[in-house]
Amino acid sequence: MSPPEYPGATLKSNVHRRKAWFDRGARALKSVAAVDGEIYACPICFRGFSSDALGQGLLTEDHVPPESLGGRPLVLSCRECNNRAGHAFESHMEKLDARLAFNRGQPRRPVRMKLRAWESTLRVMARGDDKTLTIDLGERGNNPADRDAHLKHLDEASRFPLRKFEFQMSFDDQLDMGAARKGWLRSAYLVAFAAFGYHYAIHPQVRRLVESLQESGFRADNYVFLDGEASLPANQILILKDPTWLEGHISISFGRCAIMLPGRRTPDPTFEQGLARLRDNSETAIHGRIIKWPRGLELRLDLPD
Repeated sequence: MSPPEYPGATLKSNVHRRKAWFDRGARALKSVAAVDGEIYACPICFRGFSSDALGQGLLTEDHVPPESLGGRPLVLSCRECNNRAGHAFESHMEKLDARLAFNRGQPRRPVRMKLRAWESTLRVMARGDDKTLTIDLGERGNNPADRDAHLKHLDEASRFPLRKFEFQMSFDDQLDMGAARKGWLRSAYLVAFAAFGYHYAIHPQVRRLVESLQESGFRADNYVFLDGEASLPANQILILKDPTWLEGHISISFGRCAIMLPGRRTPDPTFEQGLARLRDNSETAIHGRIIKWPRGLELRLDLPD
């Protein structure tokens, strides 16, 4: 028999976790900067916060990836950066995840699509696997006459299975692929921060990359490789060794996608050139040393204990 759950106990545990992460982050920050007092720097904007920010809700637990995609609390970030990412990226990450799952025949949720057949178009919700496709024609905004005509044709098709008919389906979810890729790049960076700490985060190229996430013109295409472009493991960090032109780079894989990040000692031109070469040679096999996935704010380079 499972023990009863007490929401108050969970809340207390979360408070203790946030305070423990704050204390660890404040110690880690002192390893890279001269800081008076106990200060935690948000890994996104690098603004400093005292422990009072925890009670004021100015420092929040950041789920990596977003909670809606199965993520769990991994780091503390400031409320402003956390909320901004939620508004800008999360819904598009969810839509991209739904598309990838649908294409694999492993849908986690129905996908909004357009069905074009019999000279009319309907907005539908679709779910399928490798054998069947289920379509819900009851989506709002459809012309009732078109919907009824589609139902009639589908009924006829089911009664005469040898009669061929053609239809086209396309996604209708208003996905912003750029925003989705930025969201996954942000998540990968937070995994790297949780694992390696401020010594990694202050690398000039890493800082520029994180700051670029707020720029509307920044494209994350070269950094994010989606499932289907490669066979991707889940929750894996690799410090790359092969091919040699990728040596020192970091690969962070969530299963759905893999993200390339610069290594701490990698010169700037090497990273950009390596990304371009990898994109041009997408079948390249990569190898490296597996690093343990962080369970929380570990900051191993800052606090090697």
